Amino acid sequence: MSPRLFSEQLRNAKPRIWVLGDVMLDRYLVGHVERVSPEAPVPVLALLRIEDKAGGAANVAQNLIALGAEVALAGRVGDDEAASALRGVLSKAGVRTAGLLREPGAVTTVKQRALAGQQQLLRIDSERTNPIGADTQSACLTALAQELPAPQLIILSDYGKGVVTRALVEELLQRYPQTPIFVDPKGRDYSKYRGVFLITPNEQEASLAAGLPISDSASLLAASERLGDQLPGTAILVTQGARGMSLRLPASAQGSAGPASKPAALIHSPAQARQVFDVTGAGDTALAALAVSWAAGLRWSEMLQVANVAAGIKVGQVGAVPVALSEIIAALHEHEGKILGRGQLAELRQRLAQAGERLVFTNGCFDVLHIGHLRLLERSRQLGDRLLVAVNSDDSVRRLKGPSRPLNREADRAAMLAALDCVDFVTVFEEDTPKEAILKCRPDVLVKGGDYTLDTVVGAAEVQGWGGQVELIPLVAGQSSTRLIESM
Repeated sequence: MSPRLFSEQLRNAKPRIWVLGDVMLDRYLVGHVERVSPEAPVPVLALLRIEDKAGGAANVAQNLIALGAEVALAGRVGDDEAASALRGVLSKAGVRTAGLLREPGAVTTVKQRALAGQQQLLRIDSERTNPIGADTQSACLTALAQELPAPQLIILSDYGKGVVTRALVEELLQRYPQTPIFVDPKGRDYSKYRGVFLITPNEQEASLAAGLPISDSASLLAASERLGDQLPGTAILVTQGARGMSLRLPASAQGSAGPASKPAALIHSPAQARQVFDVTGAGDTALAALAVSWAAGLRWSEMLQVANVAAGIKVGQVGAVPVALSEIIAALHEHEGKILGRGQLAELRQRLAQAGERLVFTNGCFDVLHIGHLRLLERSRQLGDRLLVAVNSDDSVRRLKGPSRPLNREADRAAMLAALDCVDFVTVFEEDTPKEAILKCRPDVLVKGGDYTLDTVVGAAEVQGWGGQVELIPLVAGQSSTRLIESM
């Protein structure tokens, strides 16, 4: 499905979602530094303003509102000024907050950050992490049911502050057995999440819980498998920061997003490359985007694309700022404009020639994107002004690789490539070779991997015939889609 079509589904979804978990107040002390303290070798922050923002589960709820969902939030707060400030931030955003309950002896979790411009100087945390009381837990669920009955989805945002317990998970599963539960997990023991629909650890968290170091695709798969053994029937999405996200689907993972085609396979979605100012809240933003995408009925690959776009927008901002649905849709359409049909290639050639720009061309199946692909594409882009990537169609891949391939559809493969900053244009070709596409766009530079020779590169003679050049780029050792798929 094209981004234009599934963005319409996002607009029309308006899901009803509960969020339970560790709420917190992110407080920013913003100023500038001009001198070092005479009392100690530390900078002196001249305070300009104080900004309060929602953090943790509260930030997830705020992001869901920005994405068009109806949201009720529950969690534990103290009888303090921070709780009042947090309620004010959330009420302004439109989040229902009757489920934010005071518990005797509790304090509202506050993370104070001192900022000089965009540079964080210091963080001070105020918190208590004792498990939530049974009465408070029951009261939270009652408040949620009164504020927003019949949720389509439940999100548990666990920051290890004591709200998300085994007892809470079990009670939710018992009360709402047909409602999917998404969990942002914490800690070493994931057994308390047994029975949930999806968990979203980052790479470090997944490594800790699985007891395995993660350094490459094979170790990521092994860690995901171990977590899958602990949580049968649960989808496991490992977020990897600048490298994107990888999803392991169990055989039983079904829902409006569609069933898993192969158990224990990893679906990888590359990150949306952007300048990073602040990663605070990026995981919350991605989780909210996943939830809304699932409720909208998107496929898994589309859900991951939306989540990556949302996280990419977030890291370009300072603080836990919610990402609006309009921003995500605009970014999706921006990537869509990179995908060209065969009839547009000659026009592209003419337009670039008039602008005096050199066109670089490379091609492949790109079934499972990996670091070898990224290095090839980045190096290719450096050889000219614009990079066009030609992708084998699904039928073409089947003829080349066999009936079990591709794992990812041509539309998804094209969309993932188009999302990379180093790729300017993508086209899909139906033939066994890209020769017809090469003749249409007449590139200035034709690139293939170092496993080819000049006499085996399709189109090399033609490109050299009109004065172009052919470049062979060394491969990253041990990286290939076929090898990764076989290891899965």
